[in-house]
Amino acid sequence: MNRKEIQQHNQKVIEQVCAMLRLKLNTPYRSRIKMGYKELAANLNAMQLLSSRGKLWTFRALYRMMQRQQVALYRLECVLCQ
Repeated sequence: MNRKEIQQHNQKVIEQVCAMLRLKLNTPYRSRIKMGYKELAANLNAMQLLSSRGKLWTFRALYRMMQRQQVALYRLECVLCQ
C-alpha cells in the first residue's frame, strides 16, 4: 500500500470506530459504559477489518494509529455526545 491508500484505509477504520461509538452511546445507561481501545480492537477484528499491514488490531496498534491521525477516543466520545 502506498501512503495515500494507507491514509484512506485509516480513515475508513476511524469511521468504523465512530459508528461503533455512536451505537454504544445510544444505548441506555451510556454514561456508565465507556468503550476502550481493547473493546474497539476486538470489534474491528470481529468485523475482519485488518490494519494497513494486514494484521489483526491490537489496542496498542489502534491507539498509535489514531494518535498518528490526531484523533483521540475521548474527543470522539465528546463530539458524538453533543
